[in-house]
Amino acid sequence: MRNCSLSYSAALLLARESHHLISPNPGFELQLRIWGHCNYDVIEPSRKAGKPVSEGKAAYKAWEKYRDELLGRNVNDPVAKAHFSMVAKLAANFGKQKAIRAYHDVAED
Repeated sequence: MRNCSLSYSAALLLARESHHLISPNPGFELQLRIWGHCNYDVIEPSRKAGKPVSEGKAAYKAWEKYRDELLGRNVNDPVAKAHFSMVAKLAANFGKQKAIRAYHDVAED
């Protein structure tokens, strides 16, 4: 989506050209739509007390709140927050590695 500046719908149509059975679950679809709405970057740099600070964009913050409520997470619990952050980083890293492998596979063909 980001590399080609595609909307969720356009990216899904493109993906279905080669993988007809793709059917993202509703939660993942919502996350991708929010990501596109945030122009593929969920962090918004800002300034507080003269110092640069990174904050989540409003749409992304709303999605996080919805997700946490849906999963029954207490976002104020430091252990749960640390665990979720670790899992999210692992998932993001796995996704990057998978994309890099796919890119190299296409480049070799």
